[in-house]
Amino acid sequence: PRRKRGPVRPDADRRSQDRHRQRQFDPKPCQDPARRKRYERNCARWLRFYCHEAFALPFGDIHQEIIDGVLHAAKTGGRYVVAAPRGTGKSTVVNGAILYLVFTGQVRFPVAVPWKHTDAKRSLQFWLNCLAWNERLLLDYPEICQPFSEGKGSSQRVKTLCRRGEDNPTGAQVILSSGIIILPDSRAVLGSASMNGSPRGLQFTAD
Repeated sequence: PRRKRGPVRPDADRRSQDRHRQRQFDPKPCQDPARRKRYERNCARWLRFYCHEAFALPFGDIHQEIIDGVLHAAKTGGRYVVAAPRGTGKSTVVNGAILYLVFTGQVRFPVAVPWKHTDAKRSLQFWLNCLAWNERLLLDYPEICQPFSEGKGSSQRVKTLCRRGEDNPTGAQVILSSGIIILPDSRAVLGSASMNGSPRGLQFTAD
């Protein structure tokens, strides 16, 4: 005898469930918690290891002074001035130090304020590249990087991704037009706007 077929799901319902499955990913654990903790003790060493493509050469005295200045400003809320020639990588070091502060949980909404709008865009792109394409960061900080990596850095896809077994998205967002990148679970926001681009107008309200 022929087996009776079960009720056929409406096409719209089936497509909706298929889309939801495609938006899910399997969360991964940190590959090496001991390594992560060891490098977190020193910003310069953290940058040389986790952002090795951007910082392939050893830091000079001026680079260490810039790192110290960023950490000082973050911890005290004060100011710190470092003068260096053009082409010494000042902006890249600042962007890297900001990333370190966010990944280690020391600040939740740092804002890079360069002079030019193009430099503000470069800051955001530097951070997005690290979040979406940096294999070392993904291995040791999957809770931060995985939604961006799974979404290939696409703003539309990153926003809709869910951890498997959860119905709601992770909260990660890429909103370059507003000058911000929101990390999963509202753990932090990276922001950048030029000096004349209203950096004080950058804002984010957690759900």
